[in-house]
Amino acid sequence: MTWQAYINEQLQYYNDTAMNSYQQLSEHEFERFLTPEVVRVFQIIHSALLGGATMFAFVVLLLHAQHIDNEPVDAEVVTIMSIVNALFAVGAFGISHILFERMFNNQQQNNSISSTNSLYEQSLATIRAAMIVRMAILEGAAFFGLVVCLIAVTGGVTQQEPAYLFNLASYFLFMLVGINTFPTKNALLDIFRKNILKKI
Repeated sequence: MTWQAYINEQLQYYNDTAMNSYQQLSEHEFERFLTPEVVRVFQIIHSALLGGATMFAFVVLLLHAQHIDNEPVDAEVVTIMSIVNALFAVGAFGISHILFERMFNNQQQNNSISSTNSLYEQSLATIRAAMIVRMAILEGAAFFGLVVCLIAVTGGVTQQEPAYLFNLASYFLFMLVGINTFPTKNALLDIFRKNILKKI
């Protein structure tokens, strides 16, 4: 037997063992690990991500309402940044979804834990990491849009062309996804069911 054949055989055995371990998982047993403390940690992380962008958006809107007169900014520059923001927001939405799904595939391929309890804990860790990655990517797009708004507001551009406030759309997209995916116990069970159990 060549080294290549031996390595392939070991990899196949490793993957079969990991898959057999995952087949022992059940939604009912996973629910036992979703204690109020565990769910609260998910919710605190999620709320912190949403809260940071919301505070920034509040500052932008407050400055816009106060009609601050600073050195004017070239509207053409803001227009270019607005186009980049729109492309960034659309790309971030797609990439965040792809990476969210891929992280669950990587969990089953790379996991070497055989204990069932450890697999439940690893599933929780993967769900938490996937949710953070998804929200962090969308948050980056939201902050970029907010920065464009801030530049337009402090440069007096939005006073003449309020349409530039549409750069807030990336923030609202972030908030929409964040609210729809808020990690309640049932939401976490649904992620486990769709992204782990159904992929076994």
